[in-house]
Amino acid sequence: MCHVEYALWLVPSGPEAVALRYLMEFRPRPDRPKNHSIRSRSYPRFDPHITLATFWCPHRPYIFQFLPTGAKTTPVEFESMKVGDDFLDSLSIVAKKSSELMQLRDRVMDHMKENFMRASSPSFPHIPLFYLDESYKGERSLLAKQLRETGRANFTLNCSVDGAGPHFDAMKGFEGTEIWLVDITEGVEDWVVLDRRDLKPRMPKAKVYVTRGEPYFNIFGNEGPEPYQVREMASYMPRWGEPSHFAGMYGPMAPYYPLDPR
Repeated sequence: MCHVEYALWLVPSGPEAVALRYLMEFRPRPDRPKNHSIRSRSYPRFDPHITLATFWCPHRPYIFQFLPTGAKTTPVEFESMKVGDDFLDSLSIVAKKSSELMQLRDRVMDHMKENFMRASSPSFPHIPLFYLDESYKGERSLLAKQLRETGRANFTLNCSVDGAGPHFDAMKGFEGTEIWLVDITEGVEDWVVLDRRDLKPRMPKAKVYVTRGEPYFNIFGNEGPEPYQVREMASYMPRWGEPSHFAGMYGPMAPYYPLDPR
């Protein structure tokens, strides 16, 4: 029975992915030693991503087997650049192990275990930028050096040098908005995206203003006079009459009056 290797990728939003692709088109200056040429499989084109998990499977899997319910878009923050020792670890960006990113990976791995699939996530989390065989010793290190010297990686990523919009001149990270299921059995340029799923938007925090003598929370409203109190809270608010962790019942049946400091 033939086993196929698959990967689950966390992929940036459309504009951020396009900006990263511009940077990934960079090629080092031809100052390599004489009688050395770039090997044929070096610098393949591929989509920017973070690999959440890789696994082998004898049959065609479906992405719903791996995607946990309610998975949300995930912020990714760049931390450093890494030069590796082999082709698939040539040059990558190490991402910060944020709670959101680690939680998404752990939930994916747990979901796969529930579906009786064994997976791994080596060198997590990193974003590969270039794959290359060294045609001479130190070629990967030279590539990293030229990325720094040309202002492309210092440590934000400047994608505008290679054609991305000016607002991508100092990328600190990206928002992971999709998960892709990819067949990675063959060479890099023969990888096949089999399925993709959008992640649910992560709701921003809302500022809630409670003004003196006002019986209700004013959500997203005009700030008006100086607020009596400012609280940061999740965007979700209970319905009228439901229990609230702020003060008893929420709504006109049981209004919340701030304490008078006098």
